[in-house]
Amino acid sequence: MDTACSSSLVAVHLAAQSLRRGECSMAVAGGVAVNATPSLFVEFSRQQALSPDGRCRSFSADAEGTGWSEGMGVLVLERLSDARRLGHNVLAVVRGSAVNQDGASNGLTARPLWLGSLKSNIGHAQAASGTAGLIKMIMAMRHGALPATLHLGSPTPKVDWSAGRVELLTEAREWPEVERPRRAAVSAFGIGGTNAHVIIEQAPPVESPAATESGVPVVWVVSGRSRSAVSDQVRRLREWVVARPGVDPVDVAWSLSRRARFDHRVVVVGVSRAELVAGLG
Repeated sequence: MDTACSSSLVAVHLAAQSLRRGECSMAVAGGVAVNATPSLFVEFSRQQALSPDGRCRSFSADAEGTGWSEGMGVLVLERLSDARRLGHNVLAVVRGSAVNQDGASNGLTARPLWLGSLKSNIGHAQAASGTAGLIKMIMAMRHGALPATLHLGSPTPKVDWSAGRVELLTEAREWPEVERPRRAAVSAFGIGGTNAHVIIEQAPPVESPAATESGVPVVWVVSGRSRSAVSDQVRRLREWVVARPGVDPVDVAWSLSRRARFDHRVVVVGVSRAELVAGLG
């Protein structure tokens, strides 16, 4: 799909919708931008819209054009409940998203608290810029820091900065912990008028309660096409369980019971997690 510079953010929006509707259990959304021909440089040069030194000075009074770049960004998305159940590392939560298409573009500019631009870091990555922006903000959340927008001199006079509470990130700032999760919005504006806006939220803390043990025997079944395949599966299963002390043995038993059954099998029975892990050994 191609909605110009909003492509990868629109892809994230559509992936989140599919997950919410139950059309899939996991989605991969991303974008790639490769400048394989000089056409972008030629056309923007004719419009005098290329930055002479290749720097993007977003929101700056001395901004004088864009600087193209190439890039790729990929995100894996799944429902939070599934990610927690499967023991996957959650980096951030998509709190909401929206896409509009008004049939035309009202220009190549927009207006939002603290405002920054990915273009100042890597240039304009076009179709990949949405996922790249999300990755930047996810990393900012994880490090508790708001990165400065680079190459920013005096704020552009074409924006009324006194209206509302919007301030440019002229320098890096701490992003302190408060009583609510950190939140950020990433916007991408397609040159054809398809615009996307995604709100992400700091991932909730992971609770690691000790697995409950009811005293009832639990059965773990591992099968493979050969004896060596079974041994390899058992080794990998043991490593996975040992690395996740909070995993429920009954959940593991259920998942193993849903897998394909082959001629070579091993069965481990135990009433506690320790017994089951010892049995795998």
